[in-house]
Amino acid sequence: MMILVFDHSIIGFARWCRKRLELLGYKVVIPPTGVMKHDMLLEEYAERVNGIIVTTDKSIKYKHKVLLDMPTDKKPKYEKWYTELIKKLSNYKTF
Repeated sequence: MMILVFDHSIIGFARWCRKRLELLGYKVVIPPTGVMKHDMLLEEYAERVNGIIVTTDKSIKYKHKVLLDMPTDKKPKYEKWYTELIKKLSNYKTF
């Protein structure tokens, strides 16, 4: 089972897609508030739980991450992010 650790900036998306991802066999983790707001703590947390970070922040240096594209001109559509997430997760092997 792959563990997905969501970044603070996309918590609404994490809550929206939690059930969908769990039905596909992923485990969705929303880390504690103190961990989410600092990139280094988020990376350490993901490493401890052996998870993949899902984020829109390009500055995160963690080796196992899924970087979702953030549209600049309008609000992101969760359906498009979900499709992009599933496509990018299909490239990962269980580690």
